[in-house]
Amino acid sequence: MRSRPRDCARRRTDDGENDGQATLEIVNAYRVEAGRAVAFGPGAIHSVHHPEGAWLVRVTGADLDRVVRSSYDAQEGTVRRNQPAD
Repeated sequence: MRSRPRDCARRRTDDGENDGQATLEIVNAYRVEAGRAVAFGPGAIHSVHHPEGAWLVRVTGADLDRVVRSSYDAQEGTVRRNQPAD
């Protein structure tokens, strides 16, 4: 029996007016199988599951430590802006 998808692409459904709060909905649920890749464009909201022992190769077009990004907690309905490193 195949397991359910563990990775999700989401979109924000609120207007962003309430600092620290965000409402998200799943637009695609999937499982990235061994040897497969997934591409995310700028501003994409996604969550990934890395089972113990998994290897992850991440290729980016920018130094993500130097880009303002947001971290979402879909269960709690919160968002936190991550400031770039100095």
